[in-house]
Amino acid sequence: RDTTQWIKKDINANDGLCNEKSEEKQQNQDKQLRNDEMQQSKSDTERTNCFGEITFSSNKKAKYIRVHTNTTKAKTVLKLMKEKWNLDKPVLLISVHGSMKGFENTSLAKTCQTSLMKAVQGT
Repeated sequence: RDTTQWIKKDINANDGLCNEKSEEKQQNQDKQLRNDEMQQSKSDTERTNCFGEITFSSNKKAKYIRVHTNTTKAKTVLKLMKEKWNLDKPVLLISVHGSMKGFENTSLAKTCQTSLMKAVQGT
């Protein structure tokens, strides 16, 4: 089934999965995400369709969408943002590919953080 159908049919079910608050359910979700990532590394033909809300240590919250880059169209993500979250069209979209490997280098991590902040402030 294509990604547009996923948005129409599964949006509420997936939202509940990704927004669970209990520690046990969060651990199960983290385990599932790791399993999903392992599956993706084996076969990049499966899409990833998880979204929800992240709470940072400062108690600020942000929405997130985790998708497969090869099978998810930008207009589908935009539809989720507008119809489910009632957001305006974003001015900035940050795409993260890969993992934290290589960020052990403090200088590299600081450079990435500084560059990202400049990009955000420039919008």
